[in-house]
Amino acid sequence: MRSDTASARDRLIVKSTIELAHSLGMAVVAEGVENRFVLGALADMGCDVAQGWLFAPALPLDEFRAFLTRDAAPGEAQAA
Repeated sequence: MRSDTASARDRLIVKSTIELAHSLGMAVVAEGVENRFVLGALADMGCDVAQGWLFAPALPLDEFRAFLTRDAAPGEAQAA
């Protein structure tokens, strides 16, 4: 189990990394996002784009193409 100190340090590292990338004119893509809690925390820290199992599992090429061409519901997040 992680301590509150370790998780606070992790959040600080992620936030600092996002801020550094932005200061260099870069967009930030978070990989491996698995739940809405993490997505919300990343959004609060200014992360630009996220991808991971929250949006879709890894897919074979044919299934990925079908995934990309399907109609998204209004307001539905798009996988990066």
